[in-house]
Amino acid sequence: MAEQTVLDEGAGSLREKLIGEFSTVLDESLILAIVDERDVEKEYDDIKSILNSLADTARVEQLTGFDPSGLGCWAETEAQASDEVATTGNGVSTENATTVSECSDGDIPKFTHKLDIGEAEKVENLILIFPNFKEHTIKFVLKQNGGDLERAFDHLLDRQFLEESGELPRGLDGFCAPDGAPQKGRGPGRNRTRKGKAKLDVSYTVVSPVSDDAVIEGASGPSSVPATSRVRSRTASTHPSSSSLPTSKTDFTAAIPDLQASRSHMRAAASLNRLGPLGRQGAIVYIQRAREEARLSLAKTANMAELLVNQQSSATKIDLHGVTVLDGVRIAKHRVWQWWENLGEGRERTAKLQGFTVITGVGRHSANGVSRLRQAVGAALRNDGWRVETLTGQFYVTGRV
Repeated sequence: MAEQTVLDEGAGSLREKLIGEFSTVLDESLILAIVDERDVEKEYDDIKSILNSLADTARVEQLTGFDPSGLGCWAETEAQASDEVATTGNGVSTENATTVSECSDGDIPKFTHKLDIGEAEKVENLILIFPNFKEHTIKFVLKQNGGDLERAFDHLLDRQFLEESGELPRGLDGFCAPDGAPQKGRGPGRNRTRKGKAKLDVSYTVVSPVSDDAVIEGASGPSSVPATSRVRSRTASTHPSSSSLPTSKTDFTAAIPDLQASRSHMRAAASLNRLGPLGRQGAIVYIQRAREEARLSLAKTANMAELLVNQQSSATKIDLHGVTVLDGVRIAKHRVWQWWENLGEGRERTAKLQGFTVITGVGRHSANGVSRLRQAVGAALRNDGWRVETLTGQFYVTGRV
């Protein structure tokens, strides 16, 4: 009787029903990707079972209360290297600097200084910072946050971190078939028995995620950083040997790890997942490997970024030239808090006399002349409750709001 009811509803209505039921937890693109892989009228229960399992995983991750320090794409590394800013002894730029009396809370960096902008312009501003997201994804997140640009920014930072670390492989990219994999026909008379016989382009000679750091190709850095630690909580308490330190911004750019192995594991897991219950058991192994490799890569990149910033910073100034948006936001938030705590009693008065400078560059060599690192760091500091003055190519923190 239930099967007859499903057949009577039709494919279109069933798709809409699944989207309506799971869109609050899963991306619509992910739901459509799974639905389009199967005959929704005849395999409705199986599709719903898969979506339920994915939704349960997403809910568990949401309940952890994880609030990452921010993330962007692997961009603006080489471009920022030439974007230097002349500074005085206290780290404040002498070129076109804005004095304290000229600044106000309205000068704190936002995506736009306009008070009332339309949805299209909000989407354009978010795309500048998150170019890896599709436009429909950004529109969905903006709508989910009631059109609030700042809340949508925080939401996208969370989503970007989870996707890059392999903990939330959502969207079409997480469920696409491996390159060169045979494609199944969509006709009603296709031979379903061939589904389990299709040859998968899966490599089983992979590097173990729990192997020693030296085994991983291109690895250089400390083995004391736990692979399972969050990017936000990582502090470079243990550094690599001096021979492995990046000696220039170019060296650090070359040290950024390739996450292709992690993505290959996710594609292999997606292929196995289509084979049914037995295939899903194998898919779990590949998902775990992908997550571990992504965590290892991000941990190594974070340590290299810490070392590079240490070489070009002081107790009251940090220079983020040459690091990624992810690491720039994380390091900026951590170092500002560290500076604040070290001021001791009377920190409010001391901070006004000698603040903390965060150098990001103005982004002259970035796409469209807009620095995603500058925008992300400025918004993150503001959202963290700091009183920030916007100077040329840098921010000057003078205390809490």
